[in-house]
Amino acid sequence: MERTARIVTALIALVAGGSGGAAVFLTGNELGSAALLVVGMYFAVAAILGGFPRLSLAGSEIDPGLVEETRRASRAARTDSADAKEGLRDTRARLRALETSTGKRERTLVPASTPPAGILPDDRLLALAREYDEVRWTMPSGDERTRRMTGILDAMIAACRETDVADVEALLASEGPGLRLLGVAYLNARSDPTRVASLVRVATADKHFTEYWALVTLRKVLRGHCDQLDAGLRLTLQARLDELPPRSGRAREIAAILTDCP
Repeated sequence: MERTARIVTALIALVAGGSGGAAVFLTGNELGSAALLVVGMYFAVAAILGGFPRLSLAGSEIDPGLVEETRRASRAARTDSADAKEGLRDTRARLRALETSTGKRERTLVPASTPPAGILPDDRLLALAREYDEVRWTMPSGDERTRRMTGILDAMIAACRETDVADVEALLASEGPGLRLLGVAYLNARSDPTRVASLVRVATADKHFTEYWALVTLRKVLRGHCDQLDAGLRLTLQARLDELPPRSGRAREIAAILTDCP
């Protein structure tokens, strides 16, 4: 249950419980008073636990958790659809570039995550960025896709320890999701406190996977350099924290950053 929902649930509990308690003394409707008290207690428990417990009524069981499960499945479906559409848009853009290009009769498509010349001196890094794009655009959300993307990120970090990148800022600001993740991986491998503002931008306005690892990297980069996290960046992180489910990995990372750099 997100923070706002938890607050609303607590308010409902207070109103229902208070109304039920008052009704006990002010009215003769015992059934209505009891019902209000039960509702108040139920919402109070939900606010404390951060979720609605199961109910058994007249031999039937009501599981509010199924509603949340359905919502999660719906969010995952929307994410998959958005990723697939992004991949399709990229393919269409490359096709348009191909159609308007001139030169040789036989041409190949320009792959996704193609950086400006000079940014990537090593083809291994570019291949990993493109592999990430392919996985994100073609695999459904789930543990298997997360494992694949994590493996790609680990390979990026290892390669970045051995390879210089001419313009990390260009990677972090790139339109290619794989290139942005590569920029995060580079800063994870080679900490640079001057890139804190760019990491905050990626950590609060990108895909969930990249957001999470940008936050992990940001926390690593800020060790001993909390002075780089100015008031505006703190507000940006706090605003993102308020939007996230409190139990999510991204929320925990932001909370840890703000605790490390009070």
